[in-house]
Amino acid sequence: MFSPWDFLFQHPLVGLVAFAAVTAGVLVVLSGGRLGESIGSIFRVALTIFTTPFVFLREALNIIRTAGESEQDYEGSRVFMLFRLNRIWYLLLLLICLLVLSSGVTSAALSLYPSAEIARGKALSEQVAELETQLEQANAQVTAAGAPDFRQGLQTRMETAQRAYQTQSQNNYEFSQNSVYINNGVAQQLAGTRNTDYIQRVRENLDGYMQSCPRGYDWRGMTVQDCVQFRAFMVELMERKQREIVLQQQSNEAERAFREADSAAQQAIANQQAIQAQLEATRQAQSEVSLFNPDVIGDRLKTAIMTILGALFMVIVIVWAGAIAIDVGNWFILMMRSLEKTQQEKLEKARTEYTG
Repeated sequence: MFSPWDFLFQHPLVGLVAFAAVTAGVLVVLSGGRLGESIGSIFRVALTIFTTPFVFLREALNIIRTAGESEQDYEGSRVFMLFRLNRIWYLLLLLICLLVLSSGVTSAALSLYPSAEIARGKALSEQVAELETQLEQANAQVTAAGAPDFRQGLQTRMETAQRAYQTQSQNNYEFSQNSVYINNGVAQQLAGTRNTDYIQRVRENLDGYMQSCPRGYDWRGMTVQDCVQFRAFMVELMERKQREIVLQQQSNEAERAFREADSAAQQAIANQQAIQAQLEATRQAQSEVSLFNPDVIGDRLKTAIMTILGALFMVIVIVWAGAIAIDVGNWFILMMRSLEKTQQEKLEKARTEYTG
């Protein structure tokens, strides 16, 4: 299907040149050589497309303000209600335009400072602060791992932990072997255990286990005093074994740290680099939503301006459509009022002639 503007899309540059040349030639011929004046008049008329709606709104406000004076000629007539309805249409049109403009301004303001981006910027700021703290700790770890006495310190820590464990283990062995109650089956298992869960089970079930002491079959030859001493022995042995297991774990951890001393510096550097990369990425994301970023502000200003221009264009369209409808209504009301007056005059004249 042929369209008169197809040439602008098929050959844009050639089409624009041809359009300008044809337009200038036609205007020169039709205006008798007054090309500049003709072009100025064309632009002036084209400009009225955008200015006329606001002139109409100014006149509409004036009509609303003087509505009380204007309606005196319509009082008592058959079009009085239509006349007032016509003024209400002016008011509604003005109100709709104000709502559209308010909506555009509100949207433009929100586009400058969107709440979602403000919340995201706050969250990113908190994340940046946390990462900076982590980076300081990572830097300290790198410094410590690279210190000359770092390996020596780990070795000293390992030897100290091993001595503490060995001392506790030897004391526990002597404590249990020097007691007359070590021959008890539960006591023997407790003295040789390396399981904290077993120690906890013995602690929880000790009261039930000794409930029949010294009257029970398993407690033959024991007195009440022996039962009290046996309970004290078991409680102390459990505490000793608990400390021994904790010291053993600390010794194992210290030994593992000493063995991994060579790779500790590399791990610290890798951790530092990972935190640094994450911090830079977070700062970049923060700058993209920052209210003080020139690029961000420029984009938001463009969005705000386009939003306001869109609202103004919508107002222009609404006023043109509403003004045409209202003016048509005005013409009908004026025609009806004129006919009413004409007919009333004719009736008065006929009545005078008949009675005369």
